[in-house]
Amino acid sequence: MVAGRLNRRLAVPAPVGVPSLKDVAASWAVEIDSRHRRLQAPLADRLVGRAVETCRELAAYQPNLLVHGDMHFSNVLRGSREPWMVIDPKGWAGDPAYDAVNLLRDRWHTLARPADLAETLSYQLAAFAEAAELDREQVVRWVQACAVKDALWSIEFGESPERAAVNETVAGIAC
Repeated sequence: MVAGRLNRRLAVPAPVGVPSLKDVAASWAVEIDSRHRRLQAPLADRLVGRAVETCRELAAYQPNLLVHGDMHFSNVLRGSREPWMVIDPKGWAGDPAYDAVNLLRDRWHTLARPADLAETLSYQLAAFAEAAELDREQVVRWVQACAVKDALWSIEFGESPERAAVNETVAGIAC
C-alpha cells in the first residue's frame, strides 16, 4: 500500500514546536466521555469505554515522530521527483499509526457493502500496518477511538443517520 510506505518514510524525528498528538488524544478522551454522557449514551458503553481507554493510553506514550495528520487518498498524489508524494500535512508529533484513521475515514462508507465491511476494513488496516511497518493493534486502536469520536459527533450534529451508523459499525468491528 503506497500510503503505508509514505507514512513510514515520513516518520522521522519531529521538529521542535510541532503540536503533540499526545495533547490531542488526551482531549479526545474527555470529549468522547462527556459527549457520550451528554447525549444520554447513544453508543454501547463498551465501545465508548474502549475509545476513552485507548485515547488515555495512547496519550500517555507518544513517540516524537512526525505524523502527517491528514493523510487521505486525496492528499496522496503521483510525483515527478518520486513516484508518490503526500501533500497538505497537519504536522503533529506522535504515533504514525494514527494516519490510518484518515485514510479510511472518508472511504469506509464506500469500501464495501455492509456485509463485507468487517472483512474489508480488517484487510485495509492490515495492509496499511504492514506497509508502514507498524503494530496492527495500535493502528486498529486509533481507528476504533476515532470512529467512536466521529459517531458521537455525527449524532450530536445531525449528520446523516447512515454515516453515524457506519461509524458505530466501524468502532464495533475495530474493537
